[in-house]
Amino acid sequence: MKKLSLILAATALSAVPAFATGSSDDVAATANAPVVCSVTGISTSVDFGTLGAMGEATPIQNTGVDLFCNQPANLSFTSLNGYMPVAGDPSVLPVDETVSLESATNPGFDAGVDYKFKLVGESLGWSTTYMAAGDAVNFALPATNKTGITLEYNTKVSTRPILGGSYSDTMTVAITPVGL
Repeated sequence: MKKLSLILAATALSAVPAFATGSSDDVAATANAPVVCSVTGISTSVDFGTLGAMGEATPIQNTGVDLFCNQPANLSFTSLNGYMPVAGDPSVLPVDETVSLESATNPGFDAGVDYKFKLVGESLGWSTTYMAAGDAVNFALPATNKTGITLEYNTKVSTRPILGGSYSDTMTVAITPVGL
């Protein structure tokens, strides 16, 4: 019996190669997070109501604006006209918004109302003073998850009376990722 045990042990040992080696492989772990940027809670209209003779209005607040971007981004505010022109005959549009909003056909009256906005109570280095709608307004942001922002809109009081009529403009608010 001892002899059989020794023969089995010798056979088992001879089945293992003398120079056995192990093996290994690398496993690459990958994932992808989509880039997501959004502005939500922003009012799609601001109605200043009935303006005063010089274009004065009561400030309008848009509360509950949320910004989200999971990459650094640019936040921009762009006005279509840079001011609110009076609707109607194109001949009553201002001579040049950058110089004056005075009507070309009705001197002594403005044919446009300039408006402005500000971010209320923000601490990300943004201006909290009014910025004119006609200014190029861009903020460079780090990745951002900011909720409950308040935007306040107001008109800029003119030095001349404004023409009677309807005034409007479109401002676009955009958040655009710039990448890491």
